[in-house]
Amino acid sequence: MATAGRLFFALLPPPALQAELGRLAVWCQRRCGGFAVAPENIHLTLLFLGELLPGQLDAVRRAAAGVRCASFGMSLDRIEYWPGPRLLCAVPSQPLPAATALATALREAVRDTVVVPPRPFAAHVTLLRRLRRLGEVSMLPLAWSATEFCLLRSQPVGRDVRYSSIDAWPCT
Repeated sequence: MATAGRLFFALLPPPALQAELGRLAVWCQRRCGGFAVAPENIHLTLLFLGELLPGQLDAVRRAAAGVRCASFGMSLDRIEYWPGPRLLCAVPSQPLPAATALATALREAVRDTVVVPPRPFAAHVTLLRRLRRLGEVSMLPLAWSATEFCLLRSQPVGRDVRYSSIDAWPCT
């Protein structure tokens, strides 16, 4: 049976900030090895859904349309290494209560449609995957306002992956 693909909800930075985070990813790659995330793939994951069937996709979209949130600001100002998955991530030093509330609301909205892994929300933007060595890296604060949340599809492209937007809903 065909699936709708591997899907997740995310916040997308504006294009200029995606490009800046992409440059930061390449800079980190030079110091740590590994694979920099392509600028067009840079996002902040709210909720990973996994593989969905086409009927589930429609139900998830309807559920997301009912989620309401106000636009909110955020700042990423630290680089953090996550040893389990071998990721280097840009993270906020302060909690993001609005992003946490949105992630929780999305989890609740889809709970009757999708079995979501029980991992807690951790605000981060992945910059580097499978790094080979831990080099000293830092960053200047990068801020943006979340004005919408998106449903993205992960599609394999050779040895890489590309994310494409399926739908988006405003944060008003």
